[in-house]
Amino acid sequence: MKMTIFFLSSVTATLPGMDFHDARTCVIFGAGDYYDETPAIPDDAFVVAADGGLDHARAFGIDADFVVGDFDSITGDRPTQNDRTIALPSEKDDPDLLSALKIGWLRGEGVTQIVLDPGFGFSKTVEQNFHLLGEMHRLGELGYPVLAGISRKSMIYKTLDTTPDDALAGTTALHWECLRQGASILRVHDTREAAQIVALYERYEQSNDR
Repeated sequence: MKMTIFFLSSVTATLPGMDFHDARTCVIFGAGDYYDETPAIPDDAFVVAADGGLDHARAFGIDADFVVGDFDSITGDRPTQNDRTIALPSEKDDPDLLSALKIGWLRGEGVTQIVLDPGFGFSKTVEQNFHLLGEMHRLGELGYPVLAGISRKSMIYKTLDTTPDDALAGTTALHWECLRQGASILRVHDTREAAQIVALYERYEQSNDR
């Protein structure tokens, strides 16, 4: 069994070219701000909620197979303690999301795919994020697919002095640069627009024999 893991600390969408026909999907809900789109989750997916991610799973009407965390970020009722709940101490080596990942790995047959995420945002300054974008091609030199999660990030709307809701044009521009830097997966909120920029970039590459 192959296993593909989606990190839903915000809504994740996939683009053409990602083939999961023989995969058992593990979906991990993490805490954080979510957008309005409802994630498309396969019926046979193995669902893990990490701490406050349980709030989001409940909001989508999804019954998690496992819940893990110290539950310091959950706003709803704490999960019932049973064989599907793993309560962690507040002081621990692994954060809640990593613990959820390990549950997913144990459920599958080891790691079958590694994807590198440079981690745009995540306590970085705007300047640091743009520097990271300019050097992202170096991750591709490691030989693994690179995922870019830049959609509607603060580096865009702070630079443009706007809001996340008005950051689509900026997101689209930087998605082109992500693809130019070697990203093979885009984590997006606006799937139609992202698919269009991918199609345009692929046509550009083909026309220039790259």
